[in-house]
Amino acid sequence: MREIFKEAERVVVWLGLAGDDSDTAMDWLIEDSRKRADAASIGKDSVDFQTQYFVMYHDMILDPTYASTWIALQELLWRDYWQRMWVIQEIAQATEVVLYCGEKSIPWLAVVEALSMLEFVSESSKIGDKVPQSLRSIQSYNPVFRFNALRNTMSIPKTPYWFYVLLDTFRTSNSTDPRDQIFALLGFFENSGTAYKELIQVDYKNRTVRDVYTDVVDFCTRADRNTKDWPSVPQINSHKESKGIASTSFEQDNLSNLANGPLNILVLSQIRQQDDINHDFPTWLPDWTKYYGQITIDTISGSRFCASGTEYVRPTFSSDRRLLTVHGFEIAKVAHLAELKEAINTLENPPNRFAYVELVKEWLNLAEKNTPRSRLDMQRFWRTLVLDTQRKDKAPESGTKCPSRSWKSP
Repeated sequence: MREIFKEAERVVVWLGLAGDDSDTAMDWLIEDSRKRADAASIGKDSVDFQTQYFVMYHDMILDPTYASTWIALQELLWRDYWQRMWVIQEIAQATEVVLYCGEKSIPWLAVVEALSMLEFVSESSKIGDKVPQSLRSIQSYNPVFRFNALRNTMSIPKTPYWFYVLLDTFRTSNSTDPRDQIFALLGFFENSGTAYKELIQVDYKNRTVRDVYTDVVDFCTRADRNTKDWPSVPQINSHKESKGIASTSFEQDNLSNLANGPLNILVLSQIRQQDDINHDFPTWLPDWTKYYGQITIDTISGSRFCASGTEYVRPTFSSDRRLLTVHGFEIAKVAHLAELKEAINTLENPPNRFAYVELVKEWLNLAEKNTPRSRLDMQRFWRTLVLDTQRKDKAPESGTKCPSRSWKSP
């Protein structure tokens, strides 16, 4: 399958019959592409053209007559096609992609350019809450960007780390058989030099879902530790959730050289709700059919943490592969746990700063309650709170104003 799509002169993506005002969305994309083509002959990259195009998009975003266009575009990007597991390779591997919806078509690159400009202007022009909700929804879940970022990784080494980021990126995609969350992506390893067949067996008859998902953990934990760029901080991946759908930004520039260890995959098992626990799965085993909206420490920190340096860690499995054993050093024990709170909506525009302040205050109260005042170091507390991601920033001074409330240090 990989070779078919890779060698094809052109791959046609069929989004389905016209409907949900899809013609409006397609007409807007086609017209935008035409304007870009016309402008190319007069210096597409000129400053004057870029300024003119920015203003044009700015005005369109604020123009209420385009409201139906943005809604139609949102519906086009939320079609079932984008959530199918088995279409990932056909888009990623193709040299040229053309989208068809009903009787209308548009080149892939034209769609990427139009959506990129919409996002750029929306985020750069300080129009904030004036951006229509439909455009905000597109920014929170944009399958075109997710697929296009994957297309841009085709030339980098296909390492186990690349594979589990790929699995996490598309873990909300749909497949009839849960094992296809893995099998549908193995084609990327063909001719890549990465030996996976000894550990991940495509066997629908004898391998259960737990068997296959455990094979993936076994495969990824056997990988070498990579400290090539540690501790530099790359642009982080981010999960964004909308309409029950999640997406991850797939940063191709970092996937081949990001500091990572063989156990990083375990953080993707996430904290599961009590009523959504697959009791056939060990707690350390990621379920690639579910996404719980949680951001991992790797995501937030930019995979900066590498406490064991270059030392290799080889986990071992019990005979039934339900128990995973890892050797390490015990530094301390967790003494207290805060109550699990509902996640703050990071996509809210404008952001709810009060919610952040209240969350910080709760953590501070926990620290004050369980730490002798003489030992409570505010700088260490702050660095822990932000996962040491703001190395140049100190903790806010006592009494710092934040939306009519204050940060109170002990």
